[in-house]
Amino acid sequence: MEYVNCSEGSPGCLKCIYEVQEGQTKEDFICNQCVNNEYRLTEFGTCEHCKMRYCKICHYNENYTVSVCDKCDDGYYISSNGECKDCSNIYISGGKCDICSDNKTDYNSRKCWCDNGYTLVGNFNCIKCQEGCSRCNYNNITNELDCLECKKGYFFTTDKNCIYCGDGCQSCYLNEKNEPVCLSCFSGIFLDKNKCLSCPEKCSECIANESSLYKNESICTKCNYYYGLNKEKKCILCSTISGIGRCANCQYNEEKDKFECLTCLYADAYIINTFQCLINDDPNQLYLYGCREATFIEESNTYECLKCVYSFIQIINDKTCRQLNEIGISSDCLEVENLGTVENPIYTCNKCKNNTAHIKINSNGQKNCYTRTGNFSGYS
Repeated sequence: MEYVNCSEGSPGCLKCIYEVQEGQTKEDFICNQCVNNEYRLTEFGTCEHCKMRYCKICHYNENYTVSVCDKCDDGYYISSNGECKDCSNIYISGGKCDICSDNKTDYNSRKCWCDNGYTLVGNFNCIKCQEGCSRCNYNNITNELDCLECKKGYFFTTDKNCIYCGDGCQSCYLNEKNEPVCLSCFSGIFLDKNKCLSCPEKCSECIANESSLYKNESICTKCNYYYGLNKEKKCILCSTISGIGRCANCQYNEEKDKFECLTCLYADAYIINTFQCLINDDPNQLYLYGCREATFIEESNTYECLKCVYSFIQIINDKTCRQLNEIGISSDCLEVENLGTVENPIYTCNKCKNNTAHIKINSNGQKNCYTRTGNFSGYS
């Protein structure tokens, strides 16, 4: 047998021969020795690579029976059994670890961090901080935890302990008796005489009920928007209260023993001196039609409109609101007066926009606005 150059004959083969096997008619290639420990010689005279999934460099064990990875592809790490696993955050109790990441060359390096309220001890252990502590360190000398910062609702003492401020309390201090005194409460809870109070339903502000035997019971002093505080200090929906109309914001008048509306729920007319909302979309209701804000005239049992809704104009002497196209007045008119009565009106325009002519149109003294070309602007 003669040894020949085997680099072309079989990948990974270092030494080989050509030999005629019994019963064969041509020379077969046979490898006798493979290159380093990345290959092993098979019983068939070939070299088998220790090919592993996601592995860049690998070798066989001493007995050439098991493949072992030396370096994984980017984004993979070598597990305890020598296989390549996908890099990911490994969760541990109280935290997680980054086994590896893309672009790293040292895939044995690990980085662990802990959740708030925990601290890292050693390489892979997250230990929970003491009660009320949000950030702490492990002291290797004393083998104890040193608190660095307390959670909200706790007071950080000079000896690095966290004292509970009390139910609902966000910040506090210690008085001369070493007792916590509340300074501020969490959102939705109100401070009254250094106590945090949970207000009743639909209530935005409250005070402590000093006459109550129950701890931290409160009395409502102000309700949420859309609700009014009744004489029993309970919040009721303004729109459900009779006598004030479709009301959005209301209050109880103790002297008059009734509710008063402050703002209307829809675009209804708000009657400012009677504190109620009245519907303003009925053309037959002459004094309130199109009105946004009005006063009640008790002597005449009528209303005077102070503000009109959008697209309506105020009739200056009637104190009513009308749409211009409904009363035959040009949209260029800025001020309208009624020369007749509310029931039998004669509307005239007293003032026009710029670039329009102010023209008398009949013997009744009615005037309207026209464009400079002579065409009536917006008349119907």
